[in-house]
Amino acid sequence: MCVFGEIDCRVHVLRQAEKYGGDFRPVIDGITSNYLEFLQYVSRENPVYVWGPVASQNDSVEIDTTYPRYGAEVERNKATEYFNDRMKEICREHGFKFFSIFSSLIDSNYRTKYEYIADTCHLSQRAWEFVTEEFRKQGIDIAFMPEDKRPSPNKSGRGLWRRIRGRLSSYKPVLRYYFRKLLC
Repeated sequence: MCVFGEIDCRVHVLRQAEKYGGDFRPVIDGITSNYLEFLQYVSRENPVYVWGPVASQNDSVEIDTTYPRYGAEVERNKATEYFNDRMKEICREHGFKFFSIFSSLIDSNYRTKYEYIADTCHLSQRAWEFVTEEFRKQGIDIAFMPEDKRPSPNKSGRGLWRRIRGRLSSYKPVLRYYFRKLLC
């Protein structure tokens, strides 16, 4: 499962759009086109799943250099919606599965619903209901993981991260190539 686009939508898209005319759609079209190239490479040997970015941080939250942002919350959420729509379309065209709970995390005015945010930036456990529903819609039963083994806010998940990192290490040269390409 590939998870990308959140930092693009939170920081880079609106900044780049401002430099090049104001419309974020062409910026996102370029980013998603680059991601497609990466997904096609990965799909040669693996089934591909894509997780779309979630709703953006509230404007009233003090800016933290750890999680920078650019532009207004509503505009970031509109850019995120477009990003998710483009990725969903790309995934449908190429036979990849796309998952997103974005629409459950915003109101009709494109404001983030903060009852689903844990720490001004990350999802809370309350959002789990949307995650399980999204997976079920895609025909994936997430009950494969026993209740006592599921991640909780108090568990670090470091063992799982080590296993994932080990699997990804074979993709490092490819990932490096695509990330450099995305940044150029």
